[in-house]
Amino acid sequence: MKWTDDTIISQDKKNLDTVLKEFILDHIHDMIFIMKVEEGNIFRYAYVNESAKRYTSIQQEDMGRLLEDVMPLDMALDLQKRYTELVETGECMTYQDTFQAINGNHVVNESILTPIMNECGQAEYVVSITRDITSSIEEKRKLKKAKERYKSIIEHNLDAIFILDSQGVIKDLNRAGCLLSGYSKEALINMNIFELMKAQNRMELRDALFQTLSGVPSSIDYCLLVNEKGDERITQLKMVPILVDQKCDGCYIIVKDITKHHEQSEMIHYMALHDQLTGIWNRMALDDHIPMIIQNMEERGENFPFYTWIWTGLNL
Repeated sequence: MKWTDDTIISQDKKNLDTVLKEFILDHIHDMIFIMKVEEGNIFRYAYVNESAKRYTSIQQEDMGRLLEDVMPLDMALDLQKRYTELVETGECMTYQDTFQAINGNHVVNESILTPIMNECGQAEYVVSITRDITSSIEEKRKLKKAKERYKSIIEHNLDAIFILDSQGVIKDLNRAGCLLSGYSKEALINMNIFELMKAQNRMELRDALFQTLSGVPSSIDYCLLVNEKGDERITQLKMVPILVDQKCDGCYIIVKDITKHHEQSEMIHYMALHDQLTGIWNRMALDDHIPMIIQNMEERGENFPFYTWIWTGLNL
């Protein structure tokens, strides 16, 4: 009866090993290589799963053959070096390599090497689990490229760009932000954006920020920024929300210095309404202002004397 029980247990264990091999090792997507370690750090193929057979030239008939008899010489030497290091240290190791698959595509693999020790503490097998990380590497490369593009847009923008958190505190900025404000980047980090603006504009800025942090872009056409020296700069603001997982996590505020443009517009407006020689109002200015002056005089019940001179020349 005991012999029968042992036989049944042995048979069950054998069946379980078969199930594990067929459904776990053979059907797992990662490539699995098991190498038998022989004296003198000689490595012989003991097992490869179906994924390994599918993506490499190793087949079932190669089981029992030496590493250098199956793999190309340069690859065999590299694997021999890694397997030997694993056997001598007895510690798991991870590495990445690139090879050309059967279909001609270049594949980036990440391999985890694990030694299987016997009762004497010596490595009897080397297990290599290799995963194709080509798509992951490509995604990381694309993500890095996209981040560098967006960073370049901010860093090299001629307008000042401030990155604010949900409280209006500056968390990052570009070089143009330092040039416009006169402060160093270190001084601006963690400064509230309201500290840079004239008091008369803070209420409008607060409303615009509230709208932006609610997920709706906003803008301010005229806002006075006070730089480190105390000088006022006329600016236009555009605010764009930063959305992370569909939630607003802060905003970009783009500050355009329009001081020179505003001064030029004022000068053009002045020249259009004043005589260039005498500096007094010209006919266009009178046409614009006289109706308002007459209306004000009439409202006060006063008479409005009006004289005009037409000069064809001015003799000094």
